[in-house]
Amino acid sequence: MIQVHGDTVQSEAPLAHASAPVRTADVGGWTDTWFAGQGAVCNLAIPLRVHVLVRRGHDPGGPDALRDHLVATLLPGERVWLDVRSEVPAGSH
Repeated sequence: MIQVHGDTVQSEAPLAHASAPVRTADVGGWTDTWFAGQGAVCNLAIPLRVHVLVRRGHDPGGPDALRDHLVATLLPGERVWLDVRSEVPAGSH
C-alpha cells in the first residue's frame, strides 16, 4: 500500500497514465460555434496539468454513473478504476 494525495491505494503500477495541460484565456468563447456564424477563439495552455491513472480493482471512492459507464464501454469485462487529479487549485475557476 502507498499514499497518493492522502488516499491509500494498492502499490501496483497503473495500467495507463494520461496527462494534459489545462487551458485558460478563452478569449472569444462561443464565437467559434455554428450558431455564432463567425469568430475565433484563443485558448492558451498553462503549465498546470490534469492527470488520469487507470488502475486495477474497484474504485475506493464509490460509484459514479458517468465514470462507470465510460470504463464499462472502453474496457468491457475489466475491473479498473480511474484516478483523476488536477494541479489546478480548488475554486480557482
